[in-house]
Parts: sequence; C-alpha cells; structure tokens
Amino acid sequence: MKNNYSSAIADAINTFLKNDGWHYSFDEETGRFTFGLTLQCKLRNADYRIRVGEDSYTVYVYVPLKADDENLQTMSEFLHRANYGLKAGNFELDCDDGEIRYKIHVDSEDTVPTDAIIKNSIYTPAAMLDRYSEGILGILFRDETAEHAVERCEESPRKLIRSVMESGEEGESIRDKAKRLASFLGITDTDDETADGEDGEEAQEFSDFLDELLGEDDEDEEEAG
Repeated sequence: MKNNYSSAIADAINTFLKNDGWHYSFDEETGRFTFGLTLQCKLRNADYRIRVGEDSYTVYVYVPLKADDENLQTMSEFLHRANYGLKAGNFELDCDDGEIRYKIHVDSEDTVPTDAIIKNSIYTPAAMLDRYSEGILGILFRDETAEHAVERCEESPRKLIRSVMESGEEGESIRDKAKRLASFLGITDTDDETADGEDGEEAQEFSDFLDELLGEDDEDEEEAG
C-alpha cells in the first residue's frame, strides 16, 4: 500500500545517507528507510527505520534484545528514569512484547531538513544506546534495580572511578583497588599472556600510570611501617 510522504524530505535523507557512507534500503511505496549500525557498546548492533511523512519524519532505532515478564516492570521504570531530562528523543517500551527502541521525531512542515538536522536525528539514538546500554543489560541479565542502573549510566567518569575505588573489602590496598578499577574498565591484565596489540599497549600504559601514581603510596606505607 502506497503511503503519502514528502519526496523532498525523503530526497534530503537519501542524499545525507549516501554522502555519509551508509548502506541502506528505501521503500518508495511506504517512504521508509532501513539499515543497521554496529555499536561500540555491548549491545553490538541496532536496527534503524526512518518513516517519512507528509511534513515530518521519525527515526526509530531498535535494541536487539527484549524485556520479558520477569523484568518488564523494572525496564519500564529504567527507561522512564532515563527519559527524564532528555532533550532529543526518548526511549519507548512495548509492554506487550518487551521491544525496546529509541525514537526521534523531526517536524519539517514548510521546510526541508538540513544535513545537520538529519545527522543529529540519526547519530543521537546511537549515542543514547551507547550511554544506557549497560543499564539495559544489567536489568536483563543481572537483576539490577532501575534506580541503580540509571545512576551507573549517568554518573560522570570521575564519580564512577571514585565509586569503584571507594568500594571493596575493608583493608583493601590502594594497588588492589586500582587493579579492580582496571578490571571494571575492561583493561586487560598485563600479566595475561593473551594481552597484545592495542589492548596490551593500553593495559601497559595503565599499569605504568598506576605504578607512578601508587609509587608514592608504597613509600608512605614503608615509612609508616
């Protein structure tokens, strides 16, 4: 069934996607673009669908995992908390089948969206999935609470590092805290024989940094002893 949509808006999106190097398909009957994106986060990939209307278009980006009956309520609370304060778009949850997606609607009445507007509407959902992916996975697979999951996604790197460093067992040394921080950040242990390439170099740089940073701490402990 042929839908009524703006050919000018569709042409603008088509031109941007082509110039920006995307691999996509366009259904001229329905006015819909479809394509996939490999994400940098643990969700790994997402499916895009852009629906062009007569005076607007909407970008939907679908998460490759779904909530189930056991975590649907928690996921709903998490996405509501995540949506609070978002300026461009929002998360949506289908309470019937657990489908999770991010949506951005662009009003283009009496105008054609610029490349900057189109780029923002396409790249923002990917950034939001990257930011909140750990929370989504935490709820689906680790039984995290919605509140904790959102706090973990939204806290600054400095606060995150402080939180990890301040947690742990009583009496844990600074060096052991630093090793736990490296593990939390996904930095490979330099003692691991499999650590090589960029991961190995990153781990070695982090290790050297910690040695320099913690060297004074070791000296202080010796003096105190």
